[in-house]
Amino acid sequence: MTDTPRPCPPTKPESVPDHPLLARWQRLSRAGLDHSRAHRPLPALIRHDEATQVARQLLDLPVGEVVDDHRVAAFIVAHLNLAGCHVDLGQTASAAQCLQAAWQDLTHRLHDDTAPAALQGAIGRQLHHLLAAQRELPGPASRPAGSHAAVSKPPPPVEAQASRWPGRRLQ
Repeated sequence: MTDTPRPCPPTKPESVPDHPLLARWQRLSRAGLDHSRAHRPLPALIRHDEATQVARQLLDLPVGEVVDDHRVAAFIVAHLNLAGCHVDLGQTASAAQCLQAAWQDLTHRLHDDTAPAALQGAIGRQLHHLLAAQRELPGPASRPAGSHAAVSKPPPPVEAQASRWPGRRLQ
């Protein structure tokens, strides 16, 4: 384990909408967290990679199927957890690449004129979590260009790995 600062777990919203992809993402994320807590980094990496793929599917859903803040939070938390697994394995460059890829995907959607305004708003409220995680990576991590998004209180649907970034709190 590294001494990398990591975010505290977000609080789970009281009423997360039932959607099969969101439920699958939650199961995979929890399985990854269980593996991480049991010091099994490779199975954790596999589960978090799968959770990231499901989170991308959530992000690509049509408007209205899942609350925009929930699907953006799932996407961000999945990438934070996956990057954390890379850090645990001593793969800081891979962790930085994971966070950078998520940053690029979300900023592309944020500036895409065809993206739904509600999704862009959710991205704008939550993008700062990726920036903060990139800045807290050990060693020379690449940081995205751009400004900070407005801080809000979106409800992430499942916890990020609490042991990863204790100084941060996903809101």
